[in-house]
Parts: sequence; C-alpha cells; structure tokens
Amino acid sequence: MKTVDIKGKPYVQVNERIKTFRELHDKGRIVTSMLPSDEPSQCYFKAEIYIADTIVATGHAWEALGSSHINKTSFIENCETSAVGRALGFFGIGVDSAVASYEEAQHAKEKEAQHVPPTKAQIEQINKLWGILGKENKHKKALFKSYNKPENSESWDVLTHEEIEAAIKILEGQRQAIQDGVKGGRK
Repeated sequence: MKTVDIKGKPYVQVNERIKTFRELHDKGRIVTSMLPSDEPSQCYFKAEIYIADTIVATGHAWEALGSSHINKTSFIENCETSAVGRALGFFGIGVDSAVASYEEAQHAKEKEAQHVPPTKAQIEQINKLWGILGKENKHKKALFKSYNKPENSESWDVLTHEEIEAAIKILEGQRQAIQDGVKGGRK
C-alpha cells in the first residue's frame, strides 16, 4: 500500500486501506453510523467492518467543526473517514507503524501547530468556578499536568480553547454534584 510521511513515519491513507480491503474481501462490508451528539458542532462516528455477517473490527472517531483546516467545511465527512480508517486499522489493514490514519495524524499535526487560546469569557468562567469550588493551586498544577502543560504555569492561557472548555465542563459537573448533594440533604 502507498504511504505518506508524517513526522518521519509512514501512514497509509484511508482510501488505500479501503481499496486493499475491497481487493481482499470483495463481499466484505463497511458500515458507518453517526452517533448522537448534544453539540451540533461536534460529531461522532462508528464504523464496523463485516466479513459475511460477522463484525470483525470496529472504529470510532470524534471531530469538531473548525478544529482543523479540513474541519472548517467537512468535519462530518472527515469524522466518518477517520472512523473507517481506524476500523480497517484494527482489522490489520494499513497498520505497519500505527493504527492512526494519515488524516488523523495530519489533524493532530495541525492542532499542534495552532494553539487557539481561551477566550476572556472562558477565563472569567473558570476563575469563578475555581473560586466557588475552593480549588487550590495544587489542583491547578494537576490540571495543567493532565493536559501535558508545565505544572509551574500560572496563567490559564497555556490551555487551548478546547482544553479550557473541557475543564469548565468538569468543574461545572463538580459544582452541580455539590449543589445536588446540598439539595438532597435538605429533603
């Protein structure tokens, strides 16, 4: 199969994986389905590889609108392709060096190159939640560490827009759990 070079490693594009699958299993099927999402700007796909009536591999993918160059216009299509590439990879097609498809590797490379900083509103929101929950500096260090950021960072700006949004959701969940616990205690 043809490969392309990403960071010194060969990656097999999904179209090559599909072509090889069709050559090896002319009656095999690739079935994709979009999974439910609460956010219209995000999508999840599942791809299943069938030989006869047996599922021999499954792959999943998640993409967000605008999270990469291709995802500005085609995030749903890209997500479906990534799920297919992963499923074929798990089946053993195109995995000489990694399961990730070229598209996934390229997407990761693009995300790495573009650090979209958090917005002022996000920083205000996380600071407010941080105060409500009484979080300490050691918690901030642990959070930064979980995102592979320097633990001695002081500013939320080291996190990307997506990372801080995920952290806010976690903190909102903690705040809600505390609030529900207090309400439950009053009953």
